[in-house]
Amino acid sequence: MTEKEAKDFLDGTRAMKSIERKRIAGRKWKIYNQDHVDLIAEAVDKRFVDKETRADLRKLISRQMNPLREITDEISVVYKHGARRKIIGATDDEQRAYERLIRRSHLDVHAAEWNPLASLLGPVQILPTMRKDGTIRYERVLPHHADVLEDPEDPQGDPLALAYTVEPGTATKGAANLVVVDHSAWYYLRTEGARYELVDSEEHGMEGYPGSEFRLTLGERWRTHANEDLVDATMSIAVTLCTMELVRRAQNKYLLTVVGPLAETAKGQGNYPDRAVQFNTADGGQIRLSVEDLNLDPRFFITHIMFLYAQAIEARGIPSHSITFDVEGGGTPSERLRLSHGTLTEIRNRQIPFCRMFESDLARKTIKIARKASPGLAADLPDPERLDEGIAATFPPLARQFNDPRVEMEWTDWMIGKGGLSPLDVLRDDPQESIESLRARQEANFDEFKRWYDAVTSRALPTDGSKMQSAPEAFGRLGPLVRDANRAQGGERSPEE
Repeated sequence: MTEKEAKDFLDGTRAMKSIERKRIAGRKWKIYNQDHVDLIAEAVDKRFVDKETRADLRKLISRQMNPLREITDEISVVYKHGARRKIIGATDDEQRAYERLIRRSHLDVHAAEWNPLASLLGPVQILPTMRKDGTIRYERVLPHHADVLEDPEDPQGDPLALAYTVEPGTATKGAANLVVVDHSAWYYLRTEGARYELVDSEEHGMEGYPGSEFRLTLGERWRTHANEDLVDATMSIAVTLCTMELVRRAQNKYLLTVVGPLAETAKGQGNYPDRAVQFNTADGGQIRLSVEDLNLDPRFFITHIMFLYAQAIEARGIPSHSITFDVEGGGTPSERLRLSHGTLTEIRNRQIPFCRMFESDLARKTIKIARKASPGLAADLPDPERLDEGIAATFPPLARQFNDPRVEMEWTDWMIGKGGLSPLDVLRDDPQESIESLRARQEANFDEFKRWYDAVTSRALPTDGSKMQSAPEAFGRLGPLVRDANRAQGGERSPEE
């Protein structure tokens, strides 16, 4: 970038449109991160006018129900069982070197975290860098911290530059609070008001944008107001919970209502159940008293909460008949909300093509950075120039969950009979386990079974759990059985005959 382009870009990060977009994204992040007590308090103030009511409800704020986080996590499971990555055109040694590099970087762990964030917030920028110990580190930049300079010739492609504010508590060069990265270098800046001070810079040598964008949609990059319905549902449910808690505190009590020309309540009186309350009035005959039972059934609140959950889920295009959620059960979020296997697979399949594009781009840039930063790895890793076809990333199918073992057995037998599974798949605990490993386990199991069977047959060990028998004991037990069998076949006449 030229100096003028850089100044225009940085000035754009302070434009009202950018500030508002990042504020909206930051609100979603706070709710997802369970740091939204202040947002619930704001929602209480918007819904209630009376100051005392507001104060009482604020004391009862709870984060125990968070549909934004629950629904986002439930539908973001591309990396639930990790991914298998194979570099197209690489030799076996190059493939093993890449797998070793990725395994040490814990990419599957990070990707499982990025998946829901990209689904909820929008594109997440991932910038791989090399540590001094030779491991890859991923710099994660979330939308509420980021601004990008799009390429006018390819708005959907890599940006020309990325600027992001440093999250609190993150150490940076020169105590910078703003970082800019373009196609040539990293720039570390300190900002104060409208001034920018460059405190450090470092070339990355990538000859292009060094990051990869994890996104799950095409079209507008940021989709500012996407998933705002989840924000509204979460706030409404939180306020409903506060209200229910406040009302439930008056359960098994009565509401006394006094209506009439009351001058004032006699001062100095406390609200005690064993004392009378005095009112001053000019005409006692016009006073009307009523007593109401305050036992309000909590099912009214629970029904409303379940309605809000259903609306938020169906807004994602998920039919209500494929949802299981239980608010009354009081279980954990994973127990409260669950989608059917088929629906979850369909949602996951729509996300997988985007994840494959991300994996291919990230692999290419990770290898470039690793080869440049660590010459010792250059001989092992494939040449980036031969990675035009990228990486073939496959994602193991979602594991099914069965509450009844008999149903699981019937389903497994049916799948094996139709060729959808092999007998080896019955042994699979880890979706990432290779066929070779499963075969080795199967052979080891057969060898162990053969050893056990040989021991049983050679030593006449019973298989029904009874005590061990010697050979004479076993033959002595079999003798009467053989004799009785011969009698039944006419081999020996009974005394009655």
